[in-house]
Amino acid sequence: MTVEARIRVHHRGCTTEKTHGATTVTQLSNDSHTSIFLVTGETSADVDEMLRSLEGSLSGHTILCRSPQVAMVRGGCPPSGVEECILSYGCPIIWPALFSDGRELYTIVAPSRERVKQLLERLQDFGGANLEAVSDVGPESLQISLNLAHIAGVLTKRQLAVLTTAVKAGYYRSPRRTTTERLAGAFGLSRTTFEEHLRKAESKVLNGVMEVLGSHPMVAAVAREGGGRFPASRSG
Repeated sequence: MTVEARIRVHHRGCTTEKTHGATTVTQLSNDSHTSIFLVTGETSADVDEMLRSLEGSLSGHTILCRSPQVAMVRGGCPPSGVEECILSYGCPIIWPALFSDGRELYTIVAPSRERVKQLLERLQDFGGANLEAVSDVGPESLQISLNLAHIAGVLTKRQLAVLTTAVKAGYYRSPRRTTTERLAGAFGLSRTTFEEHLRKAESKVLNGVMEVLGSHPMVAAVAREGGGRFPASRSG
């Protein structure tokens, strides 16, 4: 049976060893190419120190925004890291992951308790790992992590604008509250040009969503067994 597990990893020699006291790093997403991290500290100097550590460990390191005690950073994770190891065992990570007190805390979904046991044994190579909690989960209570930043990032400004306007105007409601001709007029575009922008935006968003759903083992199993419909949760 599919299980949800919380694992704490001591990644020896990793940047997270420097997370002590009020300094924490929250990994918000990872799409196998780039990751988004939120760095918080008690003082600006704490954040600066952690940012210097991340700069050395993340390829393509970019500070997206910064305040005295908080910074958001984007960068590529090194290959053969903890995340790659977890995913190689068929265990999707439920983001965010919290790095604090010199440890990395991940919540994962595994196909079985035996797979969690195997993963824990493998994670010992990084410096140590402990199982903090594990529970059986059914498809009705399964959490799925969707990288919205990545999906939004592939849209052009015009595509994001027309898609947002269409949603707000009720174009996707049933029955529809507006038409593409009316929406196109608000942008000063012809109907065909507006629809082209909208189709491209829809395609990018749907591809991003389906990439997550299609790669998730539990979702794939439910789709095979129940035509893609999750069974209703039962109480009592």
